[in-house]
Amino acid sequence: MGSNRTIQTLLQAVMVVLLAALLYRLPGGGSSVGGRDVGLQSAPGMPTHDEIVKRFRAYFDDDKEASSKVAGLGVTVEDISVEGSEAYVKLRIQFRWEGHNVRYTEGPLKNAPGNRGDTVQYTEVFKFRRWTKGWDLEGRREPPIIQ
Repeated sequence: MGSNRTIQTLLQAVMVVLLAALLYRLPGGGSSVGGRDVGLQSAPGMPTHDEIVKRFRAYFDDDKEASSKVAGLGVTVEDISVEGSEAYVKLRIQFRWEGHNVRYTEGPLKNAPGNRGDTVQYTEVFKFRRWTKGWDLEGRREPPIIQ
């Protein structure tokens, strides 16, 4: 009978750990970006909102065509889903279209709506990958897993 009690104790310990992990990952543990409290989940190894915004801005700045066509770029994190070494991040992107031809097929604003002079606000999911030195933007998730 001693072994049954040991098994029961182990199962109870596992249940307590799982319950604690579930409570830790509930919404509300996130920080705010851009002055908004977005109530995101918080988990070990998850990229910070500041890191995500910084990486997206670097990705955007590297695309000279995109960065020359917009003014007032604003980026906020709306949702994060982590799957191992990958994080899928739903970003709210807002800006004003400038320049003559706002349509192009590649780059960070590939799916952005609107025309020249329009102020645009939309959401899109981007994939980040964890490397030894942190997280880096890898591109879009097609189709998005965060609705």
